[in-house]
Amino acid sequence: MSLTQYYTATSLDGFIADPDNSLDWLFTRKREPDGPLNYGEFIADVGAMAMGSTTYEWILDHEFADKDPAEWRWQYDVPCWVFTHRQLPVVPDSGVEFTSADIATVHKEMVGAAGDRNVWIVGGGDLAGQFADVGLLDEVMVLIAPVALGGARRCCPAGSSCVSTSSDGTATSPPPGTPSCARRHDAGNVAEPRVCDQGKLLVAEPFPPIDPYDHGMLDVGDGNLVYWEVCGNPDGKPALVVHGGPGSGSGPGNRRYFDPERYRVVLFDQRGCGRSTPHASDPATDMTVNTTHHLIADMERLREHLGIEQWLLYGGSWGSTLIVAYAERHPQRVSQIVILGATTTRRTEIDWLYRGVARFFPEEWEQFRAGVPATERDADLVAAYAQLMEDPDPDVRARAAADWVAWEDAVISLEPKGKPKAYSSHPPDALLAFVRICAHYFAHEAWLEDEELLRHADRLAGIPAVLIHGRLDMGSPLGTAWELARAWPDARLVVVDDSGHTGSEAMKEEILRTTARLARC
Repeated sequence: MSLTQYYTATSLDGFIADPDNSLDWLFTRKREPDGPLNYGEFIADVGAMAMGSTTYEWILDHEFADKDPAEWRWQYDVPCWVFTHRQLPVVPDSGVEFTSADIATVHKEMVGAAGDRNVWIVGGGDLAGQFADVGLLDEVMVLIAPVALGGARRCCPAGSSCVSTSSDGTATSPPPGTPSCARRHDAGNVAEPRVCDQGKLLVAEPFPPIDPYDHGMLDVGDGNLVYWEVCGNPDGKPALVVHGGPGSGSGPGNRRYFDPERYRVVLFDQRGCGRSTPHASDPATDMTVNTTHHLIADMERLREHLGIEQWLLYGGSWGSTLIVAYAERHPQRVSQIVILGATTTRRTEIDWLYRGVARFFPEEWEQFRAGVPATERDADLVAAYAQLMEDPDPDVRARAAADWVAWEDAVISLEPKGKPKAYSSHPPDALLAFVRICAHYFAHEAWLEDEELLRHADRLAGIPAVLIHGRLDMGSPLGTAWELARAWPDARLVVVDDSGHTGSEAMKEEILRTTARLARC
């Protein structure tokens, strides 16, 4: 029976080898029956092979770097499919087929070409993950080669269940360093294989920085121009990044969570912040035309302007409130949703952030409370700050903004792997706009009826979603994400134990896995 297997190689010390060793052991040492590694019955004949563009380019660089293209010879004597959207150099008479078709369709062709032999996926783990996501990966195999290479991280997570198989197929538990063995992971029991390449977990690395290929200022009415940009693949899956705050503005870092070959990534600055005009740091800017309902309309206008039928929505914190509000209003325009640090901006959530969580930071909250007039300190602090941010005196506004972000920084200060002083690090104008917009929105409870978004979660039926939430999030406690997931049958809640509101490496890894998986849906 033909199996579809992901193959990579690791060294005796348990670290992942680079593609050179992986492919060398597979295609060269296999032909040496008396060599240092006897594959025997463990590695059945390979009938077809799949790889991504990175592995293919590595082969070109490694094998043909100093050769004229006319002299290139493909050494792998099996049919090969390279999954890519790009135009890549062709090796003459190689039998390599370049494809961007869906995995299931190509897999049928590969199985047909392999006959009773196996289909192998080689190189980085992302392609193997695509096969696994559609139920077409039978095994993840890590070959233990008799070399000590070292690397950055261990490939198999601690505590994972591995079966060592000897050359005669007998299940054994050889001591570490036994050369003629390989570890097999049953893909059915490892839903998200943590496969590695070149000494690191690929999914832990955001994509390289990328510049927009298009941008502009969209006239949304009321004298407002909203900045937007698009990067990635013009023919890719549309995804809209919805920033937080409110009033934080979009940043280039969010571009890196999407595969630029698979996604058409749209970013925009909500009214009054970032590169949108007029800017909320200017006291003359009219805030009465900056509400949740205006932002929802702006998102729709942007979608129509870009000619997008449906898009994936991605965002966190305040951005999650805006995402859910938009999706409940326009569910037919949403393909999937990814939310980080879910909020719904209910009165209870606002009260917790600006009063309830003070039990953990009494000194810092007392300073926050002291920032408003004495007559307002036992009333609505958020409303009092909103009034201060409209004061004609620039010194009053600047002092109020500094007090506000000092409190926001205090709330995230206990996060062990987050970003300290994430709020006070804003440039002066961006900081003023952020606080003015935040106070404006939260003083009006985002112009949403209390519990509105949870009450209407049935409108989200049929929209797949992943809610990624840090267990240590003090500002937006896990309870809101839990409630939203329970009210939304198509949502899956993923809790990241070491993360707070500003994230962690583990959260980045989860985000990258999620966007990679949804790119194929």
